[in-house]
Amino acid sequence: MFVDEQVGVNSAAKAYAINRLLMEMTQNNDLYNRYAWFEQKPHACHRTPRLSQNELADANTLFEQWLAAINKNGSLYPSE
Repeated sequence: MFVDEQVGVNSAAKAYAINRLLMEMTQNNDLYNRYAWFEQKPHACHRTPRLSQNELADANTLFEQWLAAINKNGSLYPSE
C-alpha cells in the first residue's frame, strides 16, 4: 500500500482505495499480485497501517466513487 507519505485527511484510506483501483483496472498479473498481497495480508508489512472500520468504510466509498468516475469519463477527471 502506498502510505510512505501520509499527508492530509484520510491518507491511509485513500492509499487503500488507490490500491483497490490498481487491482481492479490492471490486466498485468504481476502488478495485480503485488497489490493483492497487501489486500490479503494487510498487517504483514510494518509500513501498512491498520484501518479502523470507519477508515475502511471511507476507503470503500472512495473506491466506488473513483471507479464510477473512471468508468464514466475514461479517467478520474472529467474531460470537459
